[in-house]
Amino acid sequence: VDVEAGTASMNDVLQWDGTEWRSAALNIPSQVWSLSANNAEYDGDARVGGGASGFDANSEHLAIRAQGDTWYVGGENDAAVSASDFFIGKSTSPDGTFHIENGGNVGIGTNDPSARLTVNGAVRGIDNGNTRFQLNSGTNTGTGIFYGPNSTNSRITYLSGNNDRGFLIAYNENGDERASIFAGSSGSGVLRTRGLNNNLNFVATHHSSSDNRGYAYVADAGGAIEAGMYVNASSQGVLFADQKNFRIPHPEQADKEIWYCSLEGPEAAAYARGTGKIINGKATISFPDHFSLVANPSTLTIILTPLSGQSKGLAVVKKTAAGFEVEELFAGQGNYEFDWEVKGVRKGHENYRVIRDASEMVDPNREDKAAGTE
Repeated sequence: VDVEAGTASMNDVLQWDGTEWRSAALNIPSQVWSLSANNAEYDGDARVGGGASGFDANSEHLAIRAQGDTWYVGGENDAAVSASDFFIGKSTSPDGTFHIENGGNVGIGTNDPSARLTVNGAVRGIDNGNTRFQLNSGTNTGTGIFYGPNSTNSRITYLSGNNDRGFLIAYNENGDERASIFAGSSGSGVLRTRGLNNNLNFVATHHSSSDNRGYAYVADAGGAIEAGMYVNASSQGVLFADQKNFRIPHPEQADKEIWYCSLEGPEAAAYARGTGKIINGKATISFPDHFSLVANPSTLTIILTPLSGQSKGLAVVKKTAAGFEVEELFAGQGNYEFDWEVKGVRKGHENYRVIRDASEMVDPNREDKAAGTE
């Protein structure tokens, strides 16, 4: 078969013209493939190569165009095959929508995953077409919402006005907040619960006078503080309530209890009591050691009750931190028993304040709210 005797050019191929083989440039029919220095493209719908716009000359890829969007699938080389990454995306940049690093880290929306899975944007979990959780990374802060079958059941967010203070909320089946834990506007930790009317019914926070002293209270149906405990400026634990009680099982009726209410007064006091005996009109009573240790001796008051109808009366003639001395009135020389009771202010509690500012018991974090909405 004849072959043209003419001179061929670089990259020419032999083509049959019906009579002889001639040298000529490769003629690719329209609607098939076109070639460039780094790519082969099929009718604008698919491209294979390396060095496309936005890629370096070493990045191999497959680009597929559909409905006006171009998807890229490829390997991004990084100086060595061992450092190459794999990506899938709609961008001509290797950032891609989906990126797998050679070391195994996976990125969605980022080409620099710093963990086994790194997502740039929100993450949503779906169950039977319904959202069950959503994690967000907007406003420079991570947040999350979790859903039950019918409503939101918990949320992770931040304190309104401060993105660096966490706020965790638990909801009921109606989507009403029932409990929360957060870092309050004062900077300390807060635990709050709410009743069915949405008013606060229990709060653990700090005392209004110090961020570092605990304060917990319970509230009535209207949210008013009715009982609580806190640590005062002297590092003393303080309890307050309308009633202070002790309760024990009824020793004879299994379905009953016995409750006693505490005796109250305008001081933090301690007492001791007992029975002594007058001999020849005189007696000396020693306090129990524990009473001497807790009571301020300068505040002691003593009550005496003679246990004899012949008594001329009794008087305390001497008081010390260890005890007291008793004599019968009118130089009596009686011999009989008597009851005694001593009260005194507890050491360290001499400055008990009866009248106080109501603002001392204000909840410093009562108005704090969570940021963001669902």
